[in-house]
Amino acid sequence: MRCNHKTVILGQGRTAEAVASNLRTCCTTGVEFVSTLGRIEQAGIHKVRRLVVVTDGLTDVPNVVGRVGDLCRRRRRAKLPLDLLMLTGDLAGNEASLALPEAETVSRIVIRSLSIPQRAARLLLSRFPLHAGADVVFGQPLHILIAGFGVLGRAIALQVMRLAHNGHGKPRLTILADEPERYRNKFFSAFPQAGQVAELTFLNLDGWMESDCPITSVFVCLNDNFEGARFAANLRDGLSRHQRGSPPVFLHLSAFDSAASVDEWDGQTYPFSAVNEVCRPAILFDHQGDELAAIIHDYYRDSIAAQGRSLDETPAGRPWEALDESYRQASRHQADHVPAKLAAIDCRSVPEEVSEFFVFSPSEVERLAMVEHDRWSADRYLDGWSYGPERDNARKYHPELVPYDALSSEMKNLDRYAVRLVPALLARQERAVKSNLLIAVSTDGAAPTSRRGFDNQIDAVLKRLCERFPDRFPVLAVDLSGAAERAAARRALQCFGAALWVLLTDPVQKTLETLGAKACQHDFLDLLSVAECRIRLRDEQEKRHWLKVRPDVLIVIGDRPTENEGQVTMPEIPVATGGPKRRSVQRRVLVDPLSGEIGWTFEY
Repeated sequence: MRCNHKTVILGQGRTAEAVASNLRTCCTTGVEFVSTLGRIEQAGIHKVRRLVVVTDGLTDVPNVVGRVGDLCRRRRRAKLPLDLLMLTGDLAGNEASLALPEAETVSRIVIRSLSIPQRAARLLLSRFPLHAGADVVFGQPLHILIAGFGVLGRAIALQVMRLAHNGHGKPRLTILADEPERYRNKFFSAFPQAGQVAELTFLNLDGWMESDCPITSVFVCLNDNFEGARFAANLRDGLSRHQRGSPPVFLHLSAFDSAASVDEWDGQTYPFSAVNEVCRPAILFDHQGDELAAIIHDYYRDSIAAQGRSLDETPAGRPWEALDESYRQASRHQADHVPAKLAAIDCRSVPEEVSEFFVFSPSEVERLAMVEHDRWSADRYLDGWSYGPERDNARKYHPELVPYDALSSEMKNLDRYAVRLVPALLARQERAVKSNLLIAVSTDGAAPTSRRGFDNQIDAVLKRLCERFPDRFPVLAVDLSGAAERAAARRALQCFGAALWVLLTDPVQKTLETLGAKACQHDFLDLLSVAECRIRLRDEQEKRHWLKVRPDVLIVIGDRPTENEGQVTMPEIPVATGGPKRRSVQRRVLVDPLSGEIGWTFEY
């Protein structure tokens, strides 16, 4: 081992080798991989700044930690303590149990632990939120399918169960495994209250489930790369045939080429590697991804101090760096759910400089309080709690594990307070909340004769809408099967920084076949690859209904408006199943690409 290396990876086996390889790729210098502590002893522990111990494959982890402690007593010449990171989680299916010693008992060491599967699940569902596969405000339920139920599949399932609540009942979760009954029994043995959190179904890998509830996201977590890729392709084709849907399929691979061209993409499969997701310096050493969780914990500490309680005497009141992992996890769960809350009311988080001061309306607070109670309840259930008329910590009984409507006013106020804090919490991250301005595009088939002229028309419309609604974030919802819709989407993305939602009435593969020309297919796939959300609509009738009730503004590309077209007032409609009602006045903008005229049916 070269003594000038400051980061050392210690471990044996495939997981350790993959961690070392990935860190070497991310860090140009300063990374060394060793299989025994003897190599570190020979080179000198004072030369090591960070030691990453991959526990999978090590037979006596406590002994390793103890020996590292002995070595650290020799770090007299080192100015900084050793950062000892214990990586756990065998992706093949055996997760090591790890009991770390108290940091105070080991001289000159800062000890942390991190589960690769758990952190990979958090990172993946942060980058690709569950609501990206459905329109939850329209009332589309979340139905997640996971193929393969090893450690990674289970970690994803648990993260799904913590994030999928949006105030409309329990999400559906379907597990495909080679021995479904065994996995089911094992899962419910570890999480006996899981049935209170989600509708869980365990099926054989070679079976097929036909459901009246469409699949909205798929995770394939098989151990073998070839089998995983083959299974994902078969599953994609099966969903296309049986449900006429194209949900995103997230395929776990131990290694893959992330630089593949969009021309080689099927429009549906997103490969990822758990080790690649997690084993980056920013995640391992700089605590990236925990910023909001740490802020939430700081707010909690402030509340303890405001009550006159001693932070030193409260285990949950320690600073984030010294906090027990269980308390950190609770803050992480709350932080991870913020995007789901915002999506439930058509809002999002944006950089602070692009938004003004934001406050939730009373109806939004009430809706989000219900969502927060569902999230909190799911967290409690997964920790083994159940309902009891009196709180009993030893037996894990809690009187508040009831539906939101059954809570007392005092308990409801706690949930309301928690959601009112969201803008303030985000502000500490230099972020803010902004409502979406949902702009849909529909066409009667009229094709623009001049691309430049049509671009100018779309630019003029979007410019006026952004000026008219400066406090809202533009989101363009469009069926990408037409050239005019794709042109409008590109202008919205490139010139106005809009988000893109794709409306799909046909499976992606059928749309690609219909487009025919390679250039059109490339254009479609390129836009689909940057889409924030894909919304499956069963047929043209459901699409027309969606266009009627969901957008704030509808851009109609076609002939000039007829005399009886004008402001359209819609009746009261549900925002989502079981949700509050609102009175919607649909605003239309009529764009005639042939004459170049633009007609507005609402006051500008």
